[in-house]
Amino acid sequence: MTDSIQGTDARTPAGSARSARGGGLALVVTLGGILLAAWIVAGRVLFGVSGVLVPVFALTLGPLIVLLHVLAGLGIRRAVRAGYRIRPSTVVPLVMSWISGVLFGLTVPEAMPELRSVLADGSEPWAVEMSTALCNPLAIICVGTSVAAVIFAHVNARGPVADPGDDELAPADTGRPERVLPRTLE
Repeated sequence: MTDSIQGTDARTPAGSARSARGGGLALVVTLGGILLAAWIVAGRVLFGVSGVLVPVFALTLGPLIVLLHVLAGLGIRRAVRAGYRIRPSTVVPLVMSWISGVLFGLTVPEAMPELRSVLADGSEPWAVEMSTALCNPLAIICVGTSVAAVIFAHVNARGPVADPGDDELAPADTGRPERVLPRTLE
């Protein structure tokens, strides 16, 4: 099977168009993690809401988000270079992480003269309480889905899982007879 654009074997990682797209996805994931960490750490400053949490997040949550996204990007790059497609089980947690991280940046309160967040200016106590109640689960979801994306990206790099009753993933069909092996839970 040859790629009509490049005239090379589309299943080989080197020279395939999919390899270039996957490398781009790995870069997007890494840069997205850096931007997400910057938003979580200091995005509130853009709205005039800055306080003691900016340096705390700069030393804790920001580097963790960057590390997890760099690891996910490396897993995606490994999978693409091995010639495997990136499954939705990797992309969906990344998107969930980005959405919850952006929402966390909007709802996390800062200790200024009064508690404030981007969405709660401090004039209404119930708004600050709701913002505080939402930000903690959003941070947990952001970190948890980032960890899941790292795991799924590295599982993708190991190749497809062969089902003993499924002939569609047989070694002859994939072009990689040694790479598709059944996994057991031992």
